[in-house]
Amino acid sequence: MIRAAALFAVMAAPALACEPAGGDGPDVDHPIRVGAQCDYSMAAQRDRYIYATGRPVVNIGGGKIGQRHEAGHGCSAGERLMVVDCTTAEVITIEGIYVLNDGASPSVQSVSALQRAGGGPIGLGPKTTVAELVRIAKAHGFDFSLGSDTYSSVEPRNRVDPYCGCKLYYPGSVGAAQ
Repeated sequence: MIRAAALFAVMAAPALACEPAGGDGPDVDHPIRVGAQCDYSMAAQRDRYIYATGRPVVNIGGGKIGQRHEAGHGCSAGERLMVVDCTTAEVITIEGIYVLNDGASPSVQSVSALQRAGGGPIGLGPKTTVAELVRIAKAHGFDFSLGSDTYSSVEPRNRVDPYCGCKLYYPGSVGAAQ
């Protein structure tokens, strides 16, 4: 559990101005780039104006993986926590909660603020279940979605594979076969 907490630890949010991420110029749509640890970039359909990235997948243990997803544009930034139970192929994605900054930069949706290490109610470990995360999300009013529909609705050139970490850490699992 300490490893997962450390990997999702609070990170300083960059100061953002309300300008397109890629500056002025024509819009572009690069295909998603996926790294060896299932980290990704260029998942947005409008890469010049919107960014969508994923941190390296974390092996939570007990057949589960977690990943922080980040998306935004010049005026907003948000994080989501995705947890996949590779043994059942269940997926939950929990929206970060808003954290106020110093006023000089926009507020951000923080995943770190959801987790116990950041003062929140979510602890991730080998015995954590998707049902438990749903219960916690409902009890605290966190926005969440279940299943992989969020990811499969994106066109293939920009599609994030929520089961990438299952293939990496639990290759014989139900999730890895997705």
